[in-house]
Amino acid sequence: MIRILDQGDKSVPWCYISWDKHLIQYLNNGVLVIKSEDLLLNPEVECQRILSNIGIERSKQQILKLAHIVNPVIVKESSDLFVAQPLV
Repeated sequence: MIRILDQGDKSVPWCYISWDKHLIQYLNNGVLVIKSEDLLLNPEVECQRILSNIGIERSKQQILKLAHIVNPVIVKESSDLFVAQPLV
């Protein structure tokens, strides 16, 4: 399976081309790529990237609330912009 993902295999329809060639097609066409590890380590930055990519503007406080949902451990509740309150 690793060889198929690395090199591609025409006998397996969903692995017709290698993973890196598949990914490059998306990157070359401006598709936003979000890595889960980046989202967990830098939720504020990644949430802002996502919102910017789809053309939505939100305040810093709104982004912090969203980032806190993504990873409450990383986003410090002591931030002067973050007000802990239930999202209803």
